[in-house]
Amino acid sequence: EPVTIGPGNTMGTLILTTSDNAPPATTNLTVKATAVIDGKAVTRNARYGNSVGTSRFAQPNSNLPSVMSRIVDGLRVCVTDYDPAPIKLTIGEGKTLKTSRGGKLKIPYQVEKVEGSTGNLNGFVLDSPPQTTVPQVNIGANAEGEFELTVRALTPPGVYTFYLAGYSQGYRYARNPEMAEAAKTRQDRIAEIYAKSQKDVQEKTADANSKSTAVQTETNKLTQEKSKSLQMVAVATAAQAAADKATAELKQKEDAFASNREDKALGQMVAQSKAADQQARQKLTEAMKAADLALKAVEDAENSLKVAQQAKLTADEILASAREFQQQAQQEKQKADQFASQKKSESNPRNINFHVPSNSLTINIDEFPIQVDSLTDKLMVKQGEKVEVPIKLTRLYDFAANVSVQTQIPSGVSGISGQSITIPANKSELKFLITVQDNATVGDHQCSVRLQMNFNGQNLTMDRPLSFTVVEVKKEE
Repeated sequence: EPVTIGPGNTMGTLILTTSDNAPPATTNLTVKATAVIDGKAVTRNARYGNSVGTSRFAQPNSNLPSVMSRIVDGLRVCVTDYDPAPIKLTIGEGKTLKTSRGGKLKIPYQVEKVEGSTGNLNGFVLDSPPQTTVPQVNIGANAEGEFELTVRALTPPGVYTFYLAGYSQGYRYARNPEMAEAAKTRQDRIAEIYAKSQKDVQEKTADANSKSTAVQTETNKLTQEKSKSLQMVAVATAAQAAADKATAELKQKEDAFASNREDKALGQMVAQSKAADQQARQKLTEAMKAADLALKAVEDAENSLKVAQQAKLTADEILASAREFQQQAQQEKQKADQFASQKKSESNPRNINFHVPSNSLTINIDEFPIQVDSLTDKLMVKQGEKVEVPIKLTRLYDFAANVSVQTQIPSGVSGISGQSITIPANKSELKFLITVQDNATVGDHQCSVRLQMNFNGQNLTMDRPLSFTVVEVKKEE
């Protein structure tokens, strides 16, 4: 809203108002100031400052130290659709107010609150015209009301813009409850992931233990097969020795029988040796076969052990990955728990105090509550004559009191007198008499007509110039 800083004021407040359906946006504002200097319009771009320390709300005329600040590049404004303004304070009726010095204005206010808004609301008029009186506005829980602005006689006439700085106390505010809900949802989701990771680690641990047991079983089996293989090899070695011995004995018997074919007893012994040799060879064949089977069993056990060991290695890697994920899930759960707790604490309703600026309101202050419609500014009167001067007023701003009218004669001028009259209350026109004596000072005189009035206890004086010419009347000798 445009702001007018009237005469005598050096500061004003720019009120930025967003509508209820304003879209979210972030932008820079440009502020321009225009004034008339020596009859020429001069425009300047505003420079922007930013406070570098916290400050507390200062009531008007509290004489608190100025806020430390620094110059910044731009005025950044962010409009959010996240949280609507809990209180909207409006003053006036959307039009410029008019009065004069001594006037009193009843200014209406309206308060709109979102559902559930509570707390006490006070208002302080800021940037009001100089030498005006505005009491603190105790709005409380009212939805509407009015406050009075009193203009003093010393208030410079002109156009001013002011606003009502509302101060809300004890408002129950929950900061970003949606964030708390979102944090709780995320906390539950991560807790579920962590619980699944725990279960997964338990299952992977059981599987790794099972694979470890299988390795131990295959190790034991390999040990057993190796022991059995050694036994079979020993049996085969013994069978080989027995077979070799039986062959040697058979050869010895055959050699002896070859020398004495007639010896039947020796022939019988050869037959027995052949049977013994065949039996030994049969046992050797069986022992060798058993030894080969035992070696094959060892080889199979070694292969089974390698498979079990590989399965255990894979299970251990899967378990390590599951444990790593569980650790990460646990860390994320700790963060989520902490964040959710923090946001829940932040979203707990609490009493806060905050400022509620109203819209800006423009007031046009005239110099007087009357307008002189008819009053001559030039008279020509002969010595010894009288003249009636009519005066007609328009009363403004409900001004209805008496208006006294006096003619002011400059010093050094004699023989001229003006009738002092009073325009009664609620009357707007009258005549007053100016008498010129026979010996009145001849010539042009700069007189004035003074109108005095009291408007709401403020004494106001209006002087209207009157050029008065006294024409000399020559006496007959």
